[in-house]
Parts: sequence; C-alpha cells; structure tokens
Amino acid sequence: MRWPTHCVAGLAAGLLITTEPAALIVSGVSALIPDIDIPTSKVGRAFPILSTIINIAFGHRGIFHSLLAAGLIYLLVLKLFPAYSIYFLIGYLSHLLLDCLTPAGVPLLWPISYRFRVPIIKTGSVMELILFVCIATLFVKEVFL
Repeated sequence: MRWPTHCVAGLAAGLLITTEPAALIVSGVSALIPDIDIPTSKVGRAFPILSTIINIAFGHRGIFHSLLAAGLIYLLVLKLFPAYSIYFLIGYLSHLLLDCLTPAGVPLLWPISYRFRVPIIKTGSVMELILFVCIATLFVKEVFL
C-alpha cells in the first residue's frame, strides 16, 4: 500500500479508541513506520541513512513488518511516551494488516519466513484507491459530521 492509504488507515484505527487529535496524529504517523525499511518510502526519505541501513540488513517487508518489531517498538514508545504508546501500536498494526491484503503479504512471525496474505489489493491499484476513499470517507464522517 502507498503511504496515504496507510496514514488514513492509521487515523481510522486510532479513531476506534479515541477522538483526541494528538492521539489520532500519533496513530496516523505510526502507520508509516514499518516502511522505514525502504528508502523510497515517505518515512524512508525522512531518514535516508537509517532506512538504507535497515533495507540492506533486512530488506523490505522483513522484520519491520512483523509482530516482533511491533512489540519491541511499542515497548520503546511505552517507555518514552507512555500516554501515546497504545495509539502508536494501533497505527503500526494497521499498516501490517493492510499489507497482508497485498500479494507480497508480510512475515508477521519473523524470523519465520511465512508471509501472511490475502492478495486482494495490489499496491497502487484502483482497488487501493477505492479502499483509501472508503476509509477516508468514514474517518471524515466520524470526526467532522
């Protein structure tokens, strides 16, 4: 999935447990974090050196697309920003869930290489655009109407 879809899904996931603007921002932004493993991603371009190192070491959709990484990063965020840690986790997990819908899937149980996938949406496809519009519409309706 592309970054706008991940971001809006993270926002919507956060909305399941709060309407606090700062918490929603955390859930939306954290939905981009798993793609730190690819230098051309939105977050990868923000941290190019780190992203390149991670990509060389683990590749795209490796450890950062796993429940292990989600848990470890959650523990770090819990220590540093406890009030927002659950919103971080919700956003991060929304990314993994969406990427499970792509043909490439994700290695949720990394280092076990099995990829979880229900290949119904190709990244950048019309189906992804439809998903984005649906999620964004629901989010806007809940927040603003």
